[in-house]
This record gives sequence, C-alpha cells and structure tokens, in this order.
Amino acid sequence: MEDNTNSDDNMGRYTERYEKGITELLEEKELKTKWHKEILENESIQEYFKDYNPHSIDTFILFYLTEKYLAYKYADSYERRVEEKRTRWIDAAYDHLKMIQHKKLFDLQCLWRAEQVQVEGLEICHDFLLWKDNILDCPFLEPVTKDDVAMYQEYLLTSDIDYRYITDFYDVQRYEEFRENYNGDEEDGMQLPDWYDFHNMRTGNGSLMILPDIRGEKEEFYKKLARQEKVKNLPPSKPYVPERRPYLNPDSIEKVTFFVNTFEDEETRRKYANYLEINKNGFKDDEFDLDVLLMQMQEEDEYIPVEAHYDFREALFRGYNAFQLKNTAEHLPMAHQQYLFNQKMGLTTEEDREDVYKSIRERSLEMILDGRELNGEERNLDF
Repeated sequence: MEDNTNSDDNMGRYTERYEKGITELLEEKELKTKWHKEILENESIQEYFKDYNPHSIDTFILFYLTEKYLAYKYADSYERRVEEKRTRWIDAAYDHLKMIQHKKLFDLQCLWRAEQVQVEGLEICHDFLLWKDNILDCPFLEPVTKDDVAMYQEYLLTSDIDYRYITDFYDVQRYEEFRENYNGDEEDGMQLPDWYDFHNMRTGNGSLMILPDIRGEKEEFYKKLARQEKVKNLPPSKPYVPERRPYLNPDSIEKVTFFVNTFEDEETRRKYANYLEINKNGFKDDEFDLDVLLMQMQEEDEYIPVEAHYDFREALFRGYNAFQLKNTAEHLPMAHQQYLFNQKMGLTTEEDREDVYKSIRERSLEMILDGRELNGEERNLDF
C-alpha cells in the first residue's frame, strides 16, 4: 500500500499558507477601507487636496494606503531594524571608549614602573595586562570624560587611520616593546598605537616613555635568579648551535615565483605566470577583500561619498573607511552616556572566563618570589 504521509503533510502546509494568505488579504482590505473612509471624512485633508489636480487625488490615495499598510504590517520588523541601526553605531563607538582608558592605563604603567606612584591592586608589571578585556571596569582609572571623548572624536576625524585595526586590544600594554621602539631604532620593538601618538601630541605625555623602568628592572633581576637556578637543576643538554640560515618567508610572492621557475615543469610555470598576470593588481595580505567591502557598502542604507583615485578599489576603501570613522565619532557621545549609566548602576563588562594572562601572571609572580628567596630576601613584594 502506497504511503501518502508526505503528500498529506505537503497538502496541510499548503492549505495553512493559503488560509493565512486569505486572512491577510481580508485584513488588508478592511484596514484600507477604514483608512479610506477616514481620509474622505477628514475636512483638513479634503482642504489640502483642493490645491492639487482632482484627477490625481484618487491615485495618490491608493498609493498612500498601500504605503501605510506596509508600514503597519511590518511595523515590528522596521522598528527592530531602526533600533539595530541606531545601536550598531553606539556599540561600535563603545569599544573605542576602551582605547581611551587603555591610554590612561599605559601612562599609569610608565609612572608605576618609574616608582613615581603606588596603586592599590597593582603588584607586579604583569598586572597591567590583566585589564585587556575589562578596561572599562578598571577601578583605579579616572572615568571617561567629555574632554576625553572630544579629543578622541578629533583623532577619528583628522588622523590617517584604518578603522579595522583601531580597537585591537591585544598589544595595547606592551610597555617593553613600545619603549624599545620609542627610545631606540624604529625597526626595534613595537610602534605605539596611533591613538597613543595622537594623545601624546596633545598632552605631552610622550615624556613618560623616557622615565626609567625601575620596577621592571627589579623584577627582571629576581626572575633571572630564578631562571638560573632552574637551569642548574636541568640535565646536561647538547651545546647550543645558533641557526644562522635565514627564514624562508611563506608569504613572499618573489620566493614562490623563484621556487616555481626553478623546480617546476614548463606547464606549471606557464600556469603560474598566467595566475600572476591576472592577479598582478591584487591586494596585499594586509589590504581589504573587495567582495567583502562591496557587500558591506551595499548593506548601508545611506550614501557613502567616494573621492577620485586612480585605483577604484582604493577609492572605495577610503570612502568606506571615512564613513566608518565619521559615524563612530558621531555616536561617541551616546556611547559615553551609556558608559556613565553603566557606571552609575554598577553594571560591569567583566567576562567570567579563564584568561591566559592570569596563568602567566601567577608564573611570573612565583619566579619573582623565588628569586627574592634565592637572594636571601623575604618572600614578598616589598622591594
């Protein structure tokens, strides 16, 4: 016997959709009839119509009723999308408040390492890294002010920056690397974030970078003792022979091309040459994906100005980059209000998760304490 279960299910779904469609049509007709009657009976509206060609009034009313019904039918969806659009920029701007606070924390780190200030809750240098994700909840920093916001808005609107990388919080407290680059060769260490440079130019806080790292040097002294003691207890190892051969860069097109031309057959060389020819104007690894960029721009429901450039791809990116920075800057005051409200209500952004920085901090602390003990000092942080 043939199983008609699937057919019955399909027929049931079809019937349900059909009945729903009929119900919606009846509701639409009822509402439009009601609204049409209200228009005809409204004296102010009829007076307004007198200024227009009477042959156009009925067509206008039909169009108006359709527009009103669409706004009515999809009201919840439209309201949600409007709210999402508004909160999207506020949420994006909220992340930038973290950069403001990270600069304050970094300046404090410079002072603390120079032993010019003492801060409750800070015991070792590594403690500054623990606030990577929860910087807005840091209790020993001055809250974000309107002046902070105004300066950051100026930074967003006047600096040559890439919106994609402004709020990368991974490396914002790298004191040793920043100081090495600032006080030495530009090729050494790590460059300061753009916001730090901008802030230093406005405040003169770049002078903090030349303060001595007294605390850091003390901690390193004790850690070195602990490392030396640990090495003494290790079994003998083979003599270290430094590797002097250069690294083979996996991202080098030149190296890949040489490899293909040297070791591959003629067919592969020809195919790779064609590949290079078609992609010779392609983007570098650190540049944008054109397909993603176009998709993002199409999803925006407002005009995005694009200035002339000999490379249309660069023109599109610059336009979208400026669009992102402008909207973020405009919504910073609203994000600041949300931040102040959270502060007042005691709401936090702290994430309850195991942070790798916490485990590294414990190991670092243990090494410092071991070093003090090896140096004949008390096992504490009073130094």
